[in-house]
Amino acid sequence: MVEQSLPEAFNWYRRGAEAGHTESQLKTGVMLLKGDGVTANYQQAQDWLEKSAIGGDPNAQVTLAILQATAGDKQALHWYQQAAEQNNAFALYQLADVYAEGRLGNRLI
Repeated sequence: MVEQSLPEAFNWYRRGAEAGHTESQLKTGVMLLKGDGVTANYQQAQDWLEKSAIGGDPNAQVTLAILQATAGDKQALHWYQQAAEQNNAFALYQLADVYAEGRLGNRLI
């Protein structure tokens, strides 16, 4: 058995992220966002999530969309659409909500 170590996990995820692995980029971003095993850093988290989202990871696309929607950024709609095109159930629901309400976060679309 291996002892759990979030800082060590972050180190390995970051190395994978730097090598271009989209799921590692997602994990690195989420750990930076939450401050798991590393000091929380919103900007770095968003940068890693964006790399993963551009790489096609639907979970990164949804996570990035949530962050952007919370900030009222219309770019969130783009990322929800990208994830929905991959049949991500949460993105499909969010898009339905956006169009049903006519708003993204607290802003009209």
